[in-house]
Amino acid sequence: LVVEKNNYTTKQYVLMDVLEHLTKDVATEAISIMKNLGNTIVAFSPLGFFPQEEYDNNKYQKHLSAWSEQDFIDLDFKTDVVFAYWNKA
Repeated sequence: LVVEKNNYTTKQYVLMDVLEHLTKDVATEAISIMKNLGNTIVAFSPLGFFPQEEYDNNKYQKHLSAWSEQDFIDLDFKTDVVFAYWNKA
């Protein structure tokens, strides 16, 4: 999402149920790139490992990594746990 207002451009990234489908290394690298390019990253991911295999003939549905609040803190995110029991492993 790119927002332009008064000659100021901001890039905001929203990652909804994305990170757990990537390996931790790939996801961390993607986050690093987004942090360098944008102003805001909003990420939503299950707390801990939430098992999910591929389905609907789509291998990308499989969960490959687990994320904790501390993982985001270690990546310099400000965190707020929302729906703590929604996707909790």
